[in-house]
Amino acid sequence: MVLNLDSRVASQHRVEESSATTSAATTTSTSMQQKCALPGFDPAALPSDLGFAEFEEFERNRKALWETARALKMMPEELQFFYDHKYTVEMIPRNPVFRKDMIAFLKKSETAPAKWMMASGIFPGSEKSDTVDVRRKKLRALYKGALLFIRKAFKRHEEDPDRAERTVFWDPIAEVCRAMEIAPSALSRFCKELTGNSLVQVMDSVRAETLRGKLKAGVRRAVQSSKFKVQSLNGEESSAHGASLGTIEEGIWAVWDAIKAERKWPRFSQNAWANEMGFASYRRLYRACQVVYGMTPHQLELRLIEEVLGEGEEAVVDEKSGMTMAEVDAAIMAFEPYKMEGGVVVGRNGAD
Repeated sequence: MVLNLDSRVASQHRVEESSATTSAATTTSTSMQQKCALPGFDPAALPSDLGFAEFEEFERNRKALWETARALKMMPEELQFFYDHKYTVEMIPRNPVFRKDMIAFLKKSETAPAKWMMASGIFPGSEKSDTVDVRRKKLRALYKGALLFIRKAFKRHEEDPDRAERTVFWDPIAEVCRAMEIAPSALSRFCKELTGNSLVQVMDSVRAETLRGKLKAGVRRAVQSSKFKVQSLNGEESSAHGASLGTIEEGIWAVWDAIKAERKWPRFSQNAWANEMGFASYRRLYRACQVVYGMTPHQLELRLIEEVLGEGEEAVVDEKSGMTMAEVDAAIMAFEPYKMEGGVVVGRNGAD
């Protein structure tokens, strides 16, 4: 009877020791998993029957995470947070302030930042902490990106076989803002802050990039149809349609008088002329011409008359109208949003 009791006690002791040993091993394993676990990853989610090969892979991933985080000079928890939101290493900002703003935005909205935010680095809350210089560099990056999307929208309009359904008062505001994922009022406000031009006025400035070629073509036609000839800059005669021979200065005003003679009201209207140039009104044409060329439309025409008379009749007419669609697409692909290194914004051209 005693022997049986001692046997039962001894057996109970062995069971308790085995349980304690198993519990200690389990605690040690759990502690090791917690220590080795990826930031943002719950070790309890690991399967209980995790094999040696799986654990080795887990360990390699952990080491790769820490090494990448060390190379980026950031905490592993931050890197894992970006990984959890489908960001690659190339997409993660290098500047800690920008990175902090981006993490705060992701935590609050649970959605990826809009394209305009990624291009400019302007996040909610960052406007208060940015210096004036940093602010302007961010706005400049956003503005350059907007110009590319505006040029692409206009080029797409030119190549659209159904473009006649759009009136002269059409602007690609909705198309550009949708591509940049930004509200029109916000983009207009940013453009105004940087350049003094609203979004519509920026689009008119892009329209004005082809204005010079259109005006020069009209001036060339006026010179060719004028009944006079002038002395060109190289001493040769130009426009042999008349009997008088004068200087370039005399020729400029002669051509200008011929142009004005054709622009008689009511057949001629400044707004109708602006419509032919692609602008909704002469007022918008006038402002865009001053912004892009630093002169009024008539001053630009006088400058072009002088160029045409100086070139002579053998000048090659460049019919190219702005950038081609392929050139615009290439520029968009080559566009690099601003980079921040150590709190300093750096663009494609260095510190400008």
